Amino acid sequence: MGSDNRFDALDGYALNLIKYKARQLVGRAGFTPSDRDDLEQEMLLDLIQRMPKYDPDRAGARTFIARMVAHKIADIILARKAGMRDFRICFCSLDDHLEDEEGGLIDLEE
Repeated sequence: MGSDNRFDALDGYALNLIKYKARQLVGRAGFTPSDRDDLEQEMLLDLIQRMPKYDPDRAGARTFIARMVAHKIADIILARKAGMRDFRICFCSLDDHLEDEEGGLIDLEE
């Protein structure tokens, strides 16, 4: 399964790093292979938005790119684990049954 995303705005290092990091996230924090293209796009968009802030006097381009991608990944994982979206909490279905006080079964959705 290859990625269909095409990125023309950044150099090869940034693109390879983004694709590599997206592959690393699959299987972690509840991400699936179908999320890979979305992850790549999120990281790319964030990097493009941050590139005007790059100052070559403070760091090399590759260092800046690596740090910005790492920060975006941390933000993505933090958002994924936040409150109502936490993939680890969803362990049952609303169709499951619970026992009420009288010993009868009721649907979880009630």
